[in-house]
Amino acid sequence: MKSVIVLNTESEGSEAHTLKNYLRGKMLTLADLRAEDLDFEKQFHRSDCVLLIGSHQASSLIQNKQQETEGDYITFDGKFIHEQLTKNKELVRDKLVMVFLTERNESD
Repeated sequence: MKSVIVLNTESEGSEAHTLKNYLRGKMLTLADLRAEDLDFEKQFHRSDCVLLIGSHQASSLIQNKQQETEGDYITFDGKFIHEQLTKNKELVRDKLVMVFLTERNESD
């Protein structure tokens, strides 16, 4: 079965959840990986597609190679994502889908 990993910061959680519901595939988030006791890096490399939810916060975490955490858990690993984007040409060419969430205003 093909799988997709959704990468988003906590602040984009509700928008990313809405997008995930629309896509309806077998999609895994970091929380799903934790709940199923799966290794993030292994699943990342095994995935047929990586969906990166982009935002100012996500871009900052990636550029600065920082992690977003909740307690002991990493909820967004900007360092790992930065490494993959710069060193893994296959990911960028064949597997990466980037979606940038924007604020809607009254005229949208």
